[in-house]
Amino acid sequence: MTDVLAFDIGGGSTEFIIDRFGENPVVRSIDIGVVRLCERLLHHDPPTEEEVHQAQEWVARETKAAVADMGNYHTATFVGTAGTITSLAAMAQKLPTYEPARIHNYRLQFDTIQELEQTIISRKKADRVGLPGLEKDREEVVAAGAIIIRTIMETLSENECLVSDLGLREGVLLNLVLSLC
Repeated sequence: MTDVLAFDIGGGSTEFIIDRFGENPVVRSIDIGVVRLCERLLHHDPPTEEEVHQAQEWVARETKAAVADMGNYHTATFVGTAGTITSLAAMAQKLPTYEPARIHNYRLQFDTIQELEQTIISRKKADRVGLPGLEKDREEVVAAGAIIIRTIMETLSENECLVSDLGLREGVLLNLVLSLC
């Protein structure tokens, strides 16, 4: 079994989980999510360079603190779940409609995330509407999400993120099934 370092970017927070075979998972949360980042720092449309820089510094500082006691996570498979990472995976593939089978297990490269981030933060919210792969109503928070994931990957020196279309519900069900076996 391989170790996994997973993250989930939500509206108000981002969770990190390191799961090593035979050990209890270590879970850490930072109080930075897409909505919170928009409310605190991203006040212009599109965000200014200074706002993006402040956001990157905040995310990097909090990410370092969150993983400080996780030991060597560099050999773990880096996995992302939830709306931001699945949206970026859909955008990377220019999907006209969301296709879970093409999202799940997609390997999203750091360079691709950087390109998507630049495309997103250089446009106004109204100009993000209709970007291939971007779900309707995500144009408001996708810039914050792209900044968060790119900064996390840069901070952790991750070159690739394995995308999971599964979430908490599926994890709870899987855990329940495994406990019955």
